Amino acid sequence: MSKKPIALLGVLVLALFGCTKPSNRAATIKPSEPPEKVASDSELQAGLLTVQDLPTGWSPKPAESPSPTPSSTSSATPECTKTLIRKAETPAYVETSFQKSEFHQLSQLLISFKSRNEAKSKFKELEARSQRCQSWTEEDAESSSKYSLAPLSFPNLGDETLAFKMKGEYKSKPGSDEDFNLELTGSADADIVVIRLGKLFIVIAHQAVSLFEPATVDSKETETISRKAVERAKAI
Repeated sequence: MSKKPIALLGVLVLALFGCTKPSNRAATIKPSEPPEKVASDSELQAGLLTVQDLPTGWSPKPAESPSPTPSSTSSATPECTKTLIRKAETPAYVETSFQKSEFHQLSQLLISFKSRNEAKSKFKELEARSQRCQSWTEEDAESSSKYSLAPLSFPNLGDETLAFKMKGEYKSKPGSDEDFNLELTGSADADIVVIRLGKLFIVIAHQAVSLFEPATVDSKETETISRKAVERAKAI
C-alpha cells in the first residue's frame, strides 16, 4: 500500500496597503515600532518534541529518501492540494517525526513568521481553506483516494487553535502492485492541529493507515502530545 502524505497547507502571499485622506494640518509622525525578534532554525530546534516527551510506544522515525510523486488528478480546487507555507519563504521552519509503526506516525512542524500580524493572516487563511476544502478525490495510475476534512473538538492551547479530523479511503488498481495483482483497499485517519503562539505555528499531525480494518488514532493522545509541544515552544 502506498503511503501518501496528507497535505493541508498551501501558499498565501498577502499585501496590505493603507491610505489616508489629505489634510491641511501638519502630519504627526508616529515613531516606528522596533522589529520583532525572529527566531532562527537552531533556536526553534530546541522547541521541538523529543521522544522523551511522548507517551509510551513512540520512537524516532528513520530518515527516508524522497520518492518521486506520480502525476494525479483531483476533484478538489487547486488550493486544496497545494502548500500554504513553504520552508524557503519563512524565517525559520523545523520539523521532526516519530512512529509507533510504519503505519502509525506523528509529525511536528514549528514555524516562525516575521511578525504576529503575518502569523494571524496565515492562520485566517488556513481557517478559510478548511471551510472550502471539506472533501476531494485524487487518482493516479496506481490508485484512487477519497479524503474528507471536518472540525475536531479540541481545547484552545495558544492564542488560536485549529483542529481537524481527516479521513481517507484508498483503493489500488489491479495490476499496479508488483506483489498483489488484485484490488486492495485501505483507510487513513489523522488528527491535524495548528496552534498559534504569537508569531509561531505549532503543527501536529497524528496519523495512521490500515489495510485490514478502519484506521484510527487516539485524539486524547493527540491532545496530550499537543500540550507538551506548546510547553516546549513556550520555553524557546
